[in-house]
Amino acid sequence: MIDNETYKDIVRENKDRVFSHALYLLRCREDAEDATQEVFVRLWNHRNRIARRRVEAWIMRTAHNFCIDLLRKRQTCGSRMRRWPGADPDSFAIRMDCTANPEERYEFTRKQEALLSAMELLPEKTRSILLLHYFHGFKYKAIGEILGTKVGAVKVAVHRGRKALRRLLAESCLDNCGRRDHEEPMRQDQKRAGSLSG
Repeated sequence: MIDNETYKDIVRENKDRVFSHALYLLRCREDAEDATQEVFVRLWNHRNRIARRRVEAWIMRTAHNFCIDLLRKRQTCGSRMRRWPGADPDSFAIRMDCTANPEERYEFTRKQEALLSAMELLPEKTRSILLLHYFHGFKYKAIGEILGTKVGAVKVAVHRGRKALRRLLAESCLDNCGRRDHEEPMRQDQKRAGSLSG
């Protein structure tokens, strides 16, 4: 059983995690806010039936299933997936130290954007498992409870997903580096042409 004060503590400790998970899945800040509110309304309605030690897994399972149901309704209605409108990539991952300088913040955000873009190319189940494990810090057993998956399957998905992400990020780096190598001589030629015309 969860009393009023415990409920408030649970909301305070988990609301950001639920919101960031919903935001990643739904790609819409307003929908993520609605999903977060709905999850904690459901928690309140079921507070007498949930053991305190299992509440975090219950919350994330409810949030995940609610978002998946909403996505399926969107597809049924023929609506398109929305792509990060008004979303801050930092909402999806471990926060950076607020004392970091602008260069460090830029590099952190750039890496997070690259990681999120690469995750988009993975299967839905693998994305969800990696999100819960690396972004939210859940252990394999808890992820299995949240997604209704065996621990062994979670471990395999994390291993394969990590390998796939490394490959995708490496390919992205090669592509970007190649583009920069191609663009730099062009910029230098433009500068030389400008100085000659002046």
